[in-house]
Amino acid sequence: MFQKNQIVTLHVICNAKETELQKLDDKSYKLKIKALPIAGKANKQIVEIFKDLGYNIKIIKGEKSNNKLIQFL
Repeated sequence: MFQKNQIVTLHVICNAKETELQKLDDKSYKLKIKALPIAGKANKQIVEIFKDLGYNIKIIKGEKSNNKLIQFL
């Protein structure tokens, strides 16, 4: 699904009932997560979700935003 060094845009919706990853187009995804955007909890959950899927990621841009740019390592 994702390739090494691929960079994608991720729109994050926090405080959702379920965790869900939805493809918008080739380089854009929407991710619903249960965590609240407080003290980096949402970013930690994003990293864990992708780690559970078998991917290591780095948040390049958008640490404090709902719109993030992530790179697969």
